[in-house]
Amino acid sequence: SGSNIHVYYKVLSGSDSQVFDDKNYQLMAELGNANFVSTNKKDYRELSFAPGVSGAANNTVSYTSGSTAYNSFKTFAIKIVMSGSDTTDVPKVRDLRAIALPSGT
Repeated sequence: SGSNIHVYYKVLSGSDSQVFDDKNYQLMAELGNANFVSTNKKDYRELSFAPGVSGAANNTVSYTSGSTAYNSFKTFAIKIVMSGSDTTDVPKVRDLRAIALPSGT
């Protein structure tokens, strides 16, 4: 209780000439289990996250760089941000899986 796990992603299209490190991370939407609270230190649950808009998953990835819009990517990164109100009882992640599929799959 009092802990949060947020997952962010960033992508780079094969057609985009900008540097990947200069891209911004975008918050992903959590799918289900939003009110899960562990009952003990070994109580792990699978949480799923997906790209979306305003906290609602739409499973599409797109971004604009300059005046060009991109809806495909060749490179991606995931960042997990864990926060909590108790410094002695911190959130933990185990067995991370990241799946990235091309559009239309």
